[in-house]
Amino acid sequence: MSGLAGLGTRRLVLLGLVGLSVMAAVATAAMYLGRPAMQPIYTGLSAQDVTRITGALSEAGITFDVNEQRSAVMVPFGQTARARSLLAQKGLPNSSRAGYELFDQLGSIGLTSFMQEVTRVRALEGEIARTIQALDGVAAARVHLVLADPGSFRRERRDPSASVLLRIGERWQNSSAQAVRHIVAAAVPGMKVEQVNVAATDGRLLASGGDELTLGTAKHAEMERSMALELEQRASRTLSAILGPGNYQVSATVRLDVDRQQTNETVFDPKSRIERSVRTVKQSGQSEDSGTKPAVGVVANLPKEESSQAEGEKRRQKEDRREELVNYELNTKTTQTVREGYRVKRQAIAVVISRKHLAESLGGGATPEAQEARLTELKRLVSAATGASAEREDLVEIAAVDFSAGDGALAPVPGPSIRDYLLMNAGTAMNAAAMLGVVFLVVWFGLRPVTRMLGEPQPAIALEGAASPALASQAGGATGAPAIAGPQGEITSLVAAHSYESGTPQLPR
Repeated sequence: MSGLAGLGTRRLVLLGLVGLSVMAAVATAAMYLGRPAMQPIYTGLSAQDVTRITGALSEAGITFDVNEQRSAVMVPFGQTARARSLLAQKGLPNSSRAGYELFDQLGSIGLTSFMQEVTRVRALEGEIARTIQALDGVAAARVHLVLADPGSFRRERRDPSASVLLRIGERWQNSSAQAVRHIVAAAVPGMKVEQVNVAATDGRLLASGGDELTLGTAKHAEMERSMALELEQRASRTLSAILGPGNYQVSATVRLDVDRQQTNETVFDPKSRIERSVRTVKQSGQSEDSGTKPAVGVVANLPKEESSQAEGEKRRQKEDRREELVNYELNTKTTQTVREGYRVKRQAIAVVISRKHLAESLGGGATPEAQEARLTELKRLVSAATGASAEREDLVEIAAVDFSAGDGALAPVPGPSIRDYLLMNAGTAMNAAAMLGVVFLVVWFGLRPVTRMLGEPQPAIALEGAASPALASQAGGATGAPAIAGPQGEITSLVAAHSYESGTPQLPR
């Protein structure tokens, strides 16, 4: 404190100002160098929106930049709010996927039915495109609808159809194409799923009308791949605890039966019969035949001669019939079984193990019999972990082989190198170097000259009153320099102040 008090008020104030200036310079440099140079205002834009937004920013004099995919517009830090307000005033971004907002721009005067129908179709296309774009992996979507035209003089009615064009990203899954088809079909009245086609911007056909016939096959293959991956994970979890990562490789194949099965079975039990109804029919009859009679004709009409003999013998017939019908009720059992899931027909698992690691785990003097016993034990564990069944004739094979030295798939993934760290932190390092440069410049050109000036001795103060030789000697004695009298009787002290410019000491004038 005594050293600071000896500097004087002027030097202390100057020293404080220098310290505040250095701190302000460092803080300003840290704030400007640590913040991002450009900030995005909108992302996921179409090419038309990017063109309109960049044109509006150019007219307003705002600096902007566009990313490599031309889907985002960025402005300098601090101008984000201004840029968004400017674009909002101009109604940007105003994509062609506008929905029901199109009706807000239509007037009631001069609006025909055709214009209303076209606007309705455009609005419906825009709303469906917005919904599709909300799916994961979809960067942009465009929908074209062909609605049925209810004409008065048409016999056949045309079903509505749709086509969807997608710009997909890395997170897109092929199964999402069916979701897109169902979204479009459900949004349009009378549209069927097979009438919706989905394509990508790279020319791939993601889903078409004939896919309904092969959809079951695609799902079947996807289920087999999923089951095979699950079996590989189960076997890997079991082997990693014993062999360690990188010392084995597992491959699995699964065959599934996804056929729909329906079984109807009816069982009758004859031992448990119950009399339900009895029907008895009785019938009796009697008939008599008195003999032959003449034939019908002219002869029968002629007068007959008297005869004492009988015309013929008489025959009598009596008939009795009895019929009994008994109905029995039998116990029946009807079973209907419908299977719509999947059934594992067969699975095969192949495991290869590093022979070198296997020998090291058993010891240096391991015999082939010991290695074979170890492989048998591992085979049993893998079979239990994957649920292999002998009834299905599942196959599990384990073999010890020499791994290739250049096979990187079995080796652990190396961590990031020093070069990777340097590249990842290159921006931070540049900002830190720039900050240090600013601090160095402030210290070298600001603090160093002020410190050197503060270290210089102060000149003696001129004393008035030339009649007092004691005061003159006291004024000069502070620095050891002689004192002389001025023309008005003033005493001036000669201070041994040196100017270090050009390295040559000079006396003050």
